[in-house]
Amino acid sequence: MTSRMPEREGRVPLDVVLSALAHEERRAIFRSLDRADGDAMALDALVERVMDQVRDDGMVGDEKRRRDVQTALHHVHLPKLQECRLIELDDTDRVRLVGDELAREILALVDPDGVQG
Repeated sequence: MTSRMPEREGRVPLDVVLSALAHEERRAIFRSLDRADGDAMALDALVERVMDQVRDDGMVGDEKRRRDVQTALHHVHLPKLQECRLIELDDTDRVRLVGDELAREILALVDPDGVQG
């Protein structure tokens, strides 16, 4: 049985979406935004939530780790999710999920217990 992705204007290729969600920190971003109170989350709060979810095996101090996570989110992970049109980042560094059908279906796979109606 095959499942088809919903048709969307300017549809993002499935390989691009799967590649974006293959990284643990990007899945943590997705889960955090889904569980956020309100419409959007400040980048600083998102960094904290991702740090809580993603284990750090290295012996890195909290402040250095925080800077590293924030830099990776800002320059790598958030742009990758934006490319897939799964999130939006505004000029005030607030991040929000794009609330379309594809995002809901992905959330059901990535975070089945956290999906909000």
